[in-house]
Amino acid sequence: MVFDVGAVAKDGEHVHATIVRQVQARLGYARDEVVAREEIRLERDGLQEKFLALAEEVHGRPWSELVGQARVSRHFSMVMNRLDPIAHPAPLDWQYGHVGGIGRAQSADEAVADLGHMIAARAPGRTLFIGPDRITPRTNLHMSDTDPGTSARPDRPQLQNRSAGPTGSTFVMPLPPPDVERCDPLARAGETF
Repeated sequence: MVFDVGAVAKDGEHVHATIVRQVQARLGYARDEVVAREEIRLERDGLQEKFLALAEEVHGRPWSELVGQARVSRHFSMVMNRLDPIAHPAPLDWQYGHVGGIGRAQSADEAVADLGHMIAARAPGRTLFIGPDRITPRTNLHMSDTDPGTSARPDRPQLQNRSAGPTGSTFVMPLPPPDVERCDPLARAGETF
């Protein structure tokens, strides 16, 4: 997947948060950031299958049809009421507790952990390459040429495996800046990706 961080980043958003949002969207998580983070927690706790079954029971259609809707937090809240009625005794309790915010900011390490989980859960065996282009100086992602899986060559960008496992990996690779003289964006895309 290729996207322009500058075009999709929200005001003041860290690069790693933008990357997480884009991967979430690509892998079918809710478009609402708070709901998407909660979906990841449900997966980690082994509750996703139960949640999906309840979503279909409550709404009469699969969760995959609801994740892109503007009122996804309302739909999510109604299912959470059924999934955990002690924590959420009324159908909209979850939504009222999370309305209007993105929660706390996510650290770069938390973002990497979430990316690793998302790849393992929704794209097993796949590898995610993150190639920051023209934003490398302001990224919080850790770049290193000491990773044992890479050879340190000064003329080549170094890969760092930040989240490896038997089900997939996430790599960060700093890219060289494009040739400023070339103004054809498609030609530049071919060079960098």
